[in-house]
Amino acid sequence: MEYHLIQLAAPLDLSVPSAKPINLPAANSEPGPIVTVSGWGVTETVEISDVLLSLNLPVVSDADCDAAYGAGSVFPSMICAGDLVNG
Repeated sequence: MEYHLIQLAAPLDLSVPSAKPINLPAANSEPGPIVTVSGWGVTETVEISDVLLSLNLPVVSDADCDAAYGAGSVFPSMICAGDLVNG
């Protein structure tokens, strides 16, 4: 499993109330660790969020993700996470 890290030009000020560190999985971790995903995308109730949203999800193996979504649907630059049984 491969993970990518975005390097910022300047350090974040984590003393700001809206800035929080996230859980990152250990390198080469097996499926199952809980990871935090975040973004400003479209949600079920909001067209586009004005605030950064986050959610904790379990990592799913590429094989299980391929079985659920079709072979080749997970690229090396992707992490598959979520509940494949309950959505």
